[in-house]
Amino acid sequence: MIFPISTYSPKRKGLMRAWVALGLLVALLGAGCSASFSQRRATSTTTAYLRAIQRGFTSDHLVYMGSDAQFHYVFHSQLFGGGTYRIPIST
Repeated sequence: MIFPISTYSPKRKGLMRAWVALGLLVALLGAGCSASFSQRRATSTTTAYLRAIQRGFTSDHLVYMGSDAQFHYVFHSQLFGGGTYRIPIST
């Protein structure tokens, strides 16, 4: 029986790329980037608390989501945590 010199196969290479792409997608979704903003579930807090979050965690994200007549809304995307916060406009 004659064995091939190389085990290169275009199908294997394409399959490997698909697995790598799937792994990266799962990693990004698991990193908190896929969490959703909810104005109804917002927790009242202060600007001092949000500053502490921002200083304490360099890999987390604080995003200003908008305002209404009473509150400013901030979204904190973090793996296995985070949440939606509201800050009274008067502060």
